[in-house]
Amino acid sequence: MKALTIRLGRIDSAFRLRGALEGDVRPILLAWDEESRADAGGDALTWMEPLLHHRAEVVGWLGAAASGDGALPLLCCDWLAWRPRARWRLAPRPGAVSLLAGRLGEAGARRVWFGGGVLSSREACRSGWARASRASRESLLEAVEEGRAGISPSALALLRPLLHHQQGLPRLSAEALERYTFAMAFSTGDPREGVDAFLERREPVFKGTGRSRPGGRKR
Repeated sequence: MKALTIRLGRIDSAFRLRGALEGDVRPILLAWDEESRADAGGDALTWMEPLLHHRAEVVGWLGAAASGDGALPLLCCDWLAWRPRARWRLAPRPGAVSLLAGRLGEAGARRVWFGGGVLSSREACRSGWARASRASRESLLEAVEEGRAGISPSALALLRPLLHHQQGLPRLSAEALERYTFAMAFSTGDPREGVDAFLERREPVFKGTGRSRPGGRKR
């Protein structure tokens, strides 16, 4: 399934976000570019929690200087492609403080908040969450779609909330949550489809319904 691009800082950003989160489960590319405006896009804070629980990847592309609440959904991205010299000025908002600490670590978040709220490419990339990149928005979109080949969508859908909810948990609680999620993944039938596809030398066809589906393309 093709990824959906949503350009933040637009009048229709909130409307498009709502449609993406309530419609078919598709990977989402959140983009901020030279035409994005800090005062446009509606109440972006409303969509941060649903974005964190979206059942497919959420990838970000920061192509220009960003600021305002309209850019905050970028904190919900699984990873962020960061164009050279782009900077992001943040202001403390509900949810943004803890999310930034989860992305950068406590020390990195402290450097940002006590350094005037400016997040640089160097600081964002230090943690591994962001990647310095000269890639265009279109080429990043193609890379996201190609990277999904052979990966179970149901596994990715379970992985995103697991990574989010494990933050800050004691080790034993985090491991218990991981075991529970692992069991849920097996209940979808996709692991069996992966094994069958390997043995039959074909591409897997994942459905996540608890049954294998024959007929994948031969490798």
